[in-house]
Amino acid sequence: AEVKVDAFHCAAVIASSSRWPLAISVFRAMQSMGISPDRVTCNAAVHARSRCSGWMDMLELLGHIDEDKRLEMDLVGYGAAISAYDKAARWLLAFSMLHKLPELSLRLDLITLNTALNACGRGRKWQLTQALLGSMSALWVLPDIFSYSSSITAFEKIGQWQAACTFLSALARSKMQAQSVHLNAAISAC
Repeated sequence: AEVKVDAFHCAAVIASSSRWPLAISVFRAMQSMGISPDRVTCNAAVHARSRCSGWMDMLELLGHIDEDKRLEMDLVGYGAAISAYDKAARWLLAFSMLHKLPELSLRLDLITLNTALNACGRGRKWQLTQALLGSMSALWVLPDIFSYSSSITAFEKIGQWQAACTFLSALARSKMQAQSVHLNAAISAC
């Protein structure tokens, strides 16, 4: 019996591929095979790209998905893109992507916000880190230990000891257990 290849099969190949050229060739070949890429396939392509280096390829892929109005992603795909930008130390791209999500009617979640916090912290953008952490409650998202950790580390990198101590205090008020990494980061900021 002949198996008819569909979007599910393509998404499985893309998601399981450890080689980016194979993943993108399958993604691009889908339309020539008469298969319309769906949300899962787009997410798989972005996730496959995020596992490899090369943030510029991510920009190209996202541009293609944005241009083709038939293609769409959900928070999973955009979260993978933000993660790729974080790993590539491209905080501005991560932060810009984060701000695009509400325009797409996607509700920000803790994982996506924490990834953007980490990218801003890695980029030494403590003001953005501070603003983002401060805005989480307005978004109905409660910060977790990783949210505070990214923020305190951002303040440590630039020697903002007052802000590091303020967030360490906020961590303590939140009833979360500060760990040695948080205490060391606050001390290092001094």
